[in-house]
Amino acid sequence: MYSIAKNRIKKLAIAGDEKLLQGGLKGIEKESLRVCRHDGSVAQTPHPNAWGSPLTHPHITTDYSEALTELVTPAFKDNHEVIEFLSSLHQYLFENMPEGEVLWSASMPCAVGDDQSIPIAE
Repeated sequence: MYSIAKNRIKKLAIAGDEKLLQGGLKGIEKESLRVCRHDGSVAQTPHPNAWGSPLTHPHITTDYSEALTELVTPAFKDNHEVIEFLSSLHQYLFENMPEGEVLWSASMPCAVGDDQSIPIAE
């Protein structure tokens, strides 16, 4: 995938069109899995009410699992604005985290018992 993008950028540069890559809008989608602090197992609790409805909230939702939190930033022109917004979303999550849970930094858990240990998203 990286080589395809690299070749396309090279073609734009050769054609003198590299300015087309500047000034675009950027946004981030970031997934984190809620896990139990004491043993690292996937959290079995529902999406926290304090985080809003995962079906209608524009920035905090779930993915395949009720425990898989997905953050979505708006598109910004400035990279700094994107990072600031994502940082604020993280801060809000941490302030309203269910008792005994933490965010695993990846969307895939390090260990899962069986299919029943993953609460399917509502």
